[in-house]
Amino acid sequence: HAEKLGQHAIERLREEKSLKGKISEVRGRGLMLGIELKNAPPAGFVERGLAHGVAINLTAKQVVRLAPPINISSSDFDEGLDRVIKTLAAEP
Repeated sequence: HAEKLGQHAIERLREEKSLKGKISEVRGRGLMLGIELKNAPPAGFVERGLAHGVAINLTAKQVVRLAPPINISSSDFDEGLDRVIKTLAAEP
């Protein structure tokens, strides 16, 4: 289940048109994913994620870490991924 959802997320993030030019790499295994941004996000990035309804964790200053619970449903995972994409796409 985790491998399937993780692969779905990686493919979706890599193909998302609204994120072109903003992401340099998407990596991970299962549901533990890292989205490396081309530029460090501006101040308030984590707070904007919360405003979109998703808790975003930054590592290495420009890597967004996703680590949802292993028992997350496919629909909840897609909804969370939509919110992550919305937050990333809104950044300059």
